[in-house]
Amino acid sequence: SLPLTLYLFSGAASRKKRTWYLTCIVLNVLATLIQLSRSSVVTTILVMVAYLLFVKTKNSGRRKLPLLVISIVGIVFMASKVDLSRLTIGFFGDESSFDKGRLEAFSLGWKLFSENVVFGTGVGAFFSRVWIGSNLLIIDGVMGLIDPHCAYVLALSELGVVGTLVYCIFFINVYLVIRKIDNSLIRHTAYLVILSLLVNSVGGSQIINECAFASIACIYLAIFVGRANYQTPKETV
Repeated sequence: SLPLTLYLFSGAASRKKRTWYLTCIVLNVLATLIQLSRSSVVTTILVMVAYLLFVKTKNSGRRKLPLLVISIVGIVFMASKVDLSRLTIGFFGDESSFDKGRLEAFSLGWKLFSENVVFGTGVGAFFSRVWIGSNLLIIDGVMGLIDPHCAYVLALSELGVVGTLVYCIFFINVYLVIRKIDNSLIRHTAYLVILSLLVNSVGGSQIINECAFASIACIYLAIFVGRANYQTPKETV
């Protein structure tokens, strides 16, 4: 939702609307921090940086400065109120059971992929293993979390090379269609949505194994594809 909120902020004509959308953006960023999800935080940072550097509209400089300042102040305030140390785990050489569990899940996913390279083990097969605890499973002595927390690992293990290529072709095709959008603000917003989906998938598998998340993502992409296919030729920003 962050790219769409940034779009509304950039296109708002009145100061009242810009203030409202700016508040929504800051709340979105702070809510992401509270989740303590490293992939979500990295995705948010990349989306914000890409927006500040590449998305340009009329008076964009004057609009981006307060956004940047207020976001930084909000993050500093949040850091003083909430323990955000979990977000740095693994980035500075420290080890934890959390990271060990992720690596074990990746190893399990890779094992399943290596045994079924072409077509994978089948959709949902990653989760139908021998349970040994509330959130662990094991196969042939390789233990891992019930969820690999990586869409790419999950796709390779369940869908193999063929299914993963279908996913890749889907996103490439969506990108090629979105490039045709003549409104630069809408086009760059679509790019930010794709960026957020691809980056967040490194640390999460929601786009494959969570119907609600995947459905909303597809609706977002469908809106942009529809905008590219049914646009007025002279509309530009």
